[in-house]
Amino acid sequence: MLPRALTLSALLALLLAIYLALAPARLSCRCRSWEQCWPSLEAWSHLNASLNSHLVDLRPIASVCHEPILDQPACDIVRRMSNSGRWRTGQPGALINSFWESGFGSNETCSLSSGQENLCHQGRIPLYAAVVESTQEVQTAVKFAREHNLRLVIRNTGHDGAGSSSGPDSFQIFTHRLSDILYHENFRITGSNTSVGPAVSIGAGVLFGDLYVHGGQKGFIVTGGDSATVGAAGGFTQGGGVPGFLGHTWGLAADNVLEFEIVTATGNLVIANAGQHPDLFWALRGGGGGTFGVAVRVTMRTYPDHPAVKSTISITGDGQSPSFWSEGIAGLLTVLQSLNRQGTAGVFRLWQTPAGLLGASTEVYFLNQTEVKDASSVIKSTLGNASDIYIISSNALDTLSSDVEADAPTINELFGSTLVSNGLFQSESGPKLIAERMSQIGLNDGEWILTSNLGGQVNDNKRANTPLHPAWQSSAQLVSLVVNVDTAPGARDRAMRRLTNELMPRLYALDPSQRVSYRNMGDPNEPHFKEVYWGATNYDRLVQIKRDWDPKDLFISRVGIGSERWDFEGFCKV
Repeated sequence: MLPRALTLSALLALLLAIYLALAPARLSCRCRSWEQCWPSLEAWSHLNASLNSHLVDLRPIASVCHEPILDQPACDIVRRMSNSGRWRTGQPGALINSFWESGFGSNETCSLSSGQENLCHQGRIPLYAAVVESTQEVQTAVKFAREHNLRLVIRNTGHDGAGSSSGPDSFQIFTHRLSDILYHENFRITGSNTSVGPAVSIGAGVLFGDLYVHGGQKGFIVTGGDSATVGAAGGFTQGGGVPGFLGHTWGLAADNVLEFEIVTATGNLVIANAGQHPDLFWALRGGGGGTFGVAVRVTMRTYPDHPAVKSTISITGDGQSPSFWSEGIAGLLTVLQSLNRQGTAGVFRLWQTPAGLLGASTEVYFLNQTEVKDASSVIKSTLGNASDIYIISSNALDTLSSDVEADAPTINELFGSTLVSNGLFQSESGPKLIAERMSQIGLNDGEWILTSNLGGQVNDNKRANTPLHPAWQSSAQLVSLVVNVDTAPGARDRAMRRLTNELMPRLYALDPSQRVSYRNMGDPNEPHFKEVYWGATNYDRLVQIKRDWDPKDLFISRVGIGSERWDFEGFCKV
């Protein structure tokens, strides 16, 4: 038997060895709620006081419909409002893409459809949210997350298709209430004497729907999203910002940003523009939201809010019929091709109907026109003898800003996307080749394909001014795929596997020369995200900029810059 002193010495040495072995691993992970490093209630209380009582102990929105905190009047409100996208954007415990509220375990959810006696689980909803109302409160929240090694998520509207607006055991900064809008007749870039003409400065929480209403009253519009509930200053713009058709005329949203005000990982407020911190400015114009800091204000160019005539050419048919593709779909794409050459932009859509048929349409916008008959004449002339197989309608818009619905429903959708080059789309055989390849994708009920019109000003702008893949310089269309996710257990995982393994290879096959995608409408499990979103050279530069501004990866976003160093939820380095 060993002497007692020797036994204790050996035991202490063993414990020290174990501690030293585990310490690096512990330091490479974020703090979880069950660990001793998690902030005490006293620390959270102190933070709440520093945030002017704007800290929320967060629960999923459906928790009021379940024991033990069942609140029937509150539950009735949630049930009535839960399908409203605008309502959801104002709830820190909800997302527009609602399936990202659930965790990956079999019971990690809190559903409105389950009985009130069923337990409500937190899922991927953060445990606390700083519902900030000022830049100073953002700075306080960022410093707290850094000091306590917390998993930090940035939540504006919850539109993020990769689930980056939520995360289990995380701390959320909810920017929705930063909603100021300031129009400038002749904006002067901060730190310079350069004036650049009309612009608008917007807080992080401004929705495009509200910005369009405000702009419509003052006679301006911005290059923004089609959905009223998308945040104008958040991940949409920081991810590149592809508008439906306005990109062809005025470029991407990121092209039109003049400067960012951003709270960095140190908690400092930085103004980034072409003259101040140009590397950070470059990275923010397409490097992805929630990656380099918290953008609290963005200033972007504005344009006159033109009248327009919107014309729609549509067709419904049997997807098993070769002529539906070679004539019907190819014809719709040919119309878009022809009108693009004349400077008129639009969008193409293809969808699976509940009746098992396929519907398709091309919508084009004739800017600065007011006569419906003139637009219809152009459409019929472009279609020629083929016009008989389509339904054609046109309507006059007083302004472009009036063509956006005030609300949008919640969605349960995954996305994928690919670029189509000018070389293919503008070729004589391009529309037929694209139509033939689209026929191989295979849409399920309720799924659809849509295009965003590139070319034009997207090609003319210097792509070197943004970190997006160089292929955007010569691309005609962004083709996006929208995949439904039902509410059955495991449905999200099955849909994600189908998207990655089956649908994305078919989508990329639309233009094999490209294999380039758009992160905001990208596969959340894209295995080659560095190459398809940014390209190797741009990605390496983005990584270096992130190291300069966020060396400890406080801001990590799924399939974002530096995310390859972290696990799926951004908790531990891999």
